[in-house]
Amino acid sequence: AYWYAGFVLSHQGKVSEALSPLQHGFQVCRSAQINFLIPVLSTSLAYACVLSGRTDEGIELLGKALGFSQFAKFHYGVAWSTTYLGLAKLHAGRFEGVGELARNAIELASTHQYRAVEVTARRLMAEACQHDGDLAAAAASFRQSLALATQLGLGPEQAHCRGGLARVEERLGHGEDAERYARLAAQTYAALDMPQPSLQS
Repeated sequence: AYWYAGFVLSHQGKVSEALSPLQHGFQVCRSAQINFLIPVLSTSLAYACVLSGRTDEGIELLGKALGFSQFAKFHYGVAWSTTYLGLAKLHAGRFEGVGELARNAIELASTHQYRAVEVTARRLMAEACQHDGDLAAAAASFRQSLALATQLGLGPEQAHCRGGLARVEERLGHGEDAERYARLAAQTYAALDMPQPSLQS
């Protein structure tokens, strides 16, 4: 319950509020040796740490969570940890290897039908492509992520993808499309009572 409360708050962009339940849930799991939940809690906690400015701590914890899930052959944990590690590196400006993390996460999520993970992993791929200057691939990945997010009703991901598409279309010189996506992103953030980031990592 503490994990889910923190998970929801972090996805709403309420990072400072998310840290307390995630930290508490993580400590409960460690003290009670609920080992199968540790990588799940640590993944969400680590990314919240990154978003709150504790970048090095968060990335280190994400690496440990990924290693734990890989050792335990916990595919869901591997998929989420890989995706969050990529997002954390983007947030920190450490772009090397992010595309490979995105590809691995997409493959794993597609294979095991982790559709919500796939949404975020495809958005991660879009961000990686945009950084590499492959704007066509970035737009395609953002649209794939947006379509699946819309199908699943994942409002925050829809907002992030629309914001991403606004940036890509602007760089492509498509002013009207950029304005349309920016307006839709702002409307979605407002409807969800979420802060609108200047750059969603």
